[in-house]
Amino acid sequence: SAAFLRDDAVDLLDGTLALLAEHGISSDAGVYSGLMAAQLRRRDFAAVATTAARIPAEMLTPKMRAMLATSAAHRGQLDEALGHLRQIPTPSAGTRLIVAPTTTAQILALAGREKRIVDATEELQRVQAKLESKHLEELFASGTQGGSLAGWELFNTASALQVRRTAAMFQIFAGALGQAGDKTGLKQLIKEVEEDTDVGEAGIVVGEPLAMALLDACRAVRDGSMLSRILEMHRTVCQGALSPRMSMAFCSALLACDHNKEACEYYEHEMLPKGVMLDVMLTNSLVKAAASYGNTALAKHLSDHVTARPAVAGGSNANASELQRHAVLIKAYSRDGNLSGASEVVARLKQNGTPLNSLIHNCYLDACVQCGDMRAALTQFDEMKQAGMLDVVGYNTMLKSHLSRGRPDDARTLLHEMAAHGVQANKVTFNELLHARVVAKDTRGVWTLVDDMQKAGVQANSVTCSILLKSLSIHSRPQDVKRVMGLIE
Repeated sequence: SAAFLRDDAVDLLDGTLALLAEHGISSDAGVYSGLMAAQLRRRDFAAVATTAARIPAEMLTPKMRAMLATSAAHRGQLDEALGHLRQIPTPSAGTRLIVAPTTTAQILALAGREKRIVDATEELQRVQAKLESKHLEELFASGTQGGSLAGWELFNTASALQVRRTAAMFQIFAGALGQAGDKTGLKQLIKEVEEDTDVGEAGIVVGEPLAMALLDACRAVRDGSMLSRILEMHRTVCQGALSPRMSMAFCSALLACDHNKEACEYYEHEMLPKGVMLDVMLTNSLVKAAASYGNTALAKHLSDHVTARPAVAGGSNANASELQRHAVLIKAYSRDGNLSGASEVVARLKQNGTPLNSLIHNCYLDACVQCGDMRAALTQFDEMKQAGMLDVVGYNTMLKSHLSRGRPDDARTLLHEMAAHGVQANKVTFNELLHARVVAKDTRGVWTLVDDMQKAGVQANSVTCSILLKSLSIHSRPQDVKRVMGLIE
């Protein structure tokens, strides 16, 4: 039989054993064990089970049970595989390994698909099975797609089978938690990373790939409370010298988590002094962030910095991005009541030969109105007419201005002008007019406007209904109350 196995004449040995059995001649269990091992090498997993069925169960050795577990796992039979493991006596200390690491990995992969990792781990630990880190990393890549529970179970498996947890495992698991939106799980994972980094050279190294994965996960769950902890762990690894890519990722994560002020301060204190070059997307985001909390100086610096760069390919998309950035800056100046700053932005765009779109025109018109300079607003309004850039947004801005200054006649004139120029009034238009009529206690005017709104095909929204509810009182006509209720429904 040994010669058959050496020559890999497995089929001949199989036939010989069958012939001997027919003549009532028993063969040694070691021969069957050798045949099963040869069949495993040939990946003939069904044959392994067939061979074992020829001999009494009491003759099956622990090694043969391990081979049968391997065969069952490769055939997708988890219960069968675990059944064979349960019949292997608990090995004593120092006993030679009989369950191969590849078999352990196969059983755990099958258990992961059936959500039975805990059961499989218990039996594998009992028979002192081993697992290599690379196999566990592969299990994380496939198993954590089933949710965070599978990830934590695999971490427990690593401890039970004495497998060192690697940065790749944490990286894969972080991605899965972020995708699942599991904020609680991500916090626990970061705590585990921190604990692992505290064990010296044997611990996890939070290199750039792991740090980036953790930052991306925080972005996904929109929780910025953990970002600084991630950055500090990575700083320790890179001796405080962050790469530009890492700095930009951290800044982007802060922005994604609505930590606008912190992101801008990080840029000013950490990135700007080192000359880190921002991409256009991050620059635009920082401009918006700076403008959102009134840091117009930084918003202007960032906008000027991008504008000063050499032109790159991008066509209309690049131009739209530039105009969007300048629109944010105009709005920031408007909030500050700084019309001269907003005017400077528009003047610079014109000086550079940048064609202004309706967004810039409307933002600047609104800035003129917000800053109380009606002469400038009317001049801008006329310029928009001449340029063919006057849309419903521009008309609504001027209409709101007329109404706020107690000039309803000018507002009505503007409404007729809109119709004459083919500009369709929208919900905002009618809501502004309705609000003015309600404030003036002009009930007839209110319902005339509602009729006009319906004739124009403009549907009432929650704002409309809220305005109309304010028009009602204990003296309101029943039909008016009923009509308002009808609009709400």
